[in-house]
Amino acid sequence: RATQARTSATLAEAASQETRDAITRVLTVVDLQRAIALIERLKALHRDNKWDASLGHYQDLRAMLADIDARHPAPTPELHTTLREAIVQIRVIEDSVDRALRDNTEPSGARNFNRGLNTVQVGLEQIASSTHFPGSEANR
Repeated sequence: RATQARTSATLAEAASQETRDAITRVLTVVDLQRAIALIERLKALHRDNKWDASLGHYQDLRAMLADIDARHPAPTPELHTTLREAIVQIRVIEDSVDRALRDNTEPSGARNFNRGLNTVQVGLEQIASSTHFPGSEANR
């Protein structure tokens, strides 16, 4: 009976961990989708030269990416690098917009902001598509 109880406890713990991992993967994909939507919003604001409105979103996007980096269920060096580089890219854009608003000028490099955000977005989409779910078609 003790052996059966230990086996049952081990199986229950494994099932519990699998459930936690699955929830983490779902939340990660949701966070990635939110970050991608925010990038789309920023690109629209950039196209419309709405620098004041865009300034409030960079910090939120950087925080989202840092959270994804910390919580991703299958961290790899490549994933970490992609997210860190995205955070740096967004910080560079934010700093340029912030300086321009203080100086009442157009942000330096503004024509390239959306190109940089597109690169970040592609990286996030790749992370989302590589976040597999046990039993899903992606793993078969």
